[in-house]
Amino acid sequence: MICFIPAAGYGKRMGSLTMNIPKPLLKIGNITFLDNTINLAKNWGVQKIVINTHYLAEKIHNHIEEINDIEIIVSHEEEKILGTAGGIKTALINQLKENDYFLCMNPDVVYETNVNIIESINNYDGKCLLFLHEKGKEDSYTSLALDSGKVNFRNGNYMFTGLSVIHFSIFNNIKINEYYDLADIFKSLAMNKELDGRIFPGNFYDIGDEKKYNEYLKTKGY
Repeated sequence: MICFIPAAGYGKRMGSLTMNIPKPLLKIGNITFLDNTINLAKNWGVQKIVINTHYLAEKIHNHIEEINDIEIIVSHEEEKILGTAGGIKTALINQLKENDYFLCMNPDVVYETNVNIIESINNYDGKCLLFLHEKGKEDSYTSLALDSGKVNFRNGNYMFTGLSVIHFSIFNNIKINEYYDLADIFKSLAMNKELDGRIFPGNFYDIGDEKKYNEYLKTKGY
């Protein structure tokens, strides 16, 4: 299975930390966000990684050249950022067939689990599966409900972890090299009761903004 890792963003929520370095190359101890995500994908059996780049892209490209134990394809968004869905469609159009599934993982999230996610979804035959986590009272994430395995965009007890398994056909109506937000596709699928959800089997840490990142490093003793 192919894994898509979004790496094109400006990392503005990281404040000054990303003035001269793209967020995927920030570190947790001695390992970058990007390498941490790639290693987990490899442990689950991923054979190929596809990433998109834009902001400070050359630094990511140079870093990837040092990785030689898995195939990595780069989709460079030179003129403009294409958004989550636009970036995926453009990056994977020549990598997947319409009926293929792929794994999508955010690099600014730490996933701790003993479960092989790819093995756990071997029998999945839906359009899109989101892995969710219980939402804390103070969390500002979009509240999601999970009803009989279906995700709904309304006040609920869960939030999206940034980990999903997606059938490539959901991008059929999206043009390549055009901006499009993946959240809009998720909402459309949810309205048609085609957005599936499961609870992530482990711990999940969002380290995508400066405060959460520093809190995580402090908590883990880095």
